[in-house]
Amino acid sequence: MKTNDEILFVSSYPPREGETAKYTQDLMHAIREKFGSSYSLSVCALENQLEFRPYGKEVKYILHTENYVEYLDMARRINEDPNISTIVVHHEFSLFSGEYGENLLYFLYDLNKPIIVHFNNIFPHPDHRMLYIVNAIITVSAGILVKSEHAKNVLIREYEIEPEKIYVMQYDVSVTEARDISIRAQSLTC
Repeated sequence: MKTNDEILFVSSYPPREGETAKYTQDLMHAIREKFGSSYSLSVCALENQLEFRPYGKEVKYILHTENYVEYLDMARRINEDPNISTIVVHHEFSLFSGEYGENLLYFLYDLNKPIIVHFNNIFPHPDHRMLYIVNAIITVSAGILVKSEHAKNVLIREYEIEPEKIYVMQYDVSVTEARDISIRAQSLTC
C-alpha cells in the first residue's frame, strides 16, 4: 500500500451505539497509534432513513441502508474516489436491509476496489439462503476477518471457505492486531 492510501471502513460508527460502532472506532484508533499518518482512514457510516447523527470529520460518507439503490449509488461514489484503495466492511446481518442483509450484495458486487469483510457473527447450521448470501459476500472479498477460531472453523466446515482466506482478529483491538490488519490490507492491494 502506498503512503497515505485511504482505507474506508463501512460500518456503524459513533455516535451510533453498539459493539460494531465501538469496535470500528477502536480499530481506527489502534491503526493511527501504530502507523501515524501512513494510512488515511475514513468511514462510510451505516444509517437507516429515519436517523441523522452528528458525525465527526472521519465520516466521509453515509450509506442509508433501507433502499438497494442507495447501495449502488454509494458503490459508484467510492469507485470514483481515487484516494480509497481498500474497503473494510464490518458485517452484521442486522446492519443491512433485505433477507439476511442481502442488499449489501448490490454494494459489494459494484465495487472495483479490494474488499475485506469482518464478520461480527458467523452462524453454524445456516439455512440455504444464509449459506448463499455469506458465500456471495466471501466470493467478492479479498480477505475475511472473524473474531474467533471457532468462527473460522464454522466458515471452513459449514460454509466451505478456504482457510487461507480467513484471518482471526479479536474484538480487543491491540496495536499488534492493527499492524496485522494493515499488513493484510497491504498484501491484498499490491
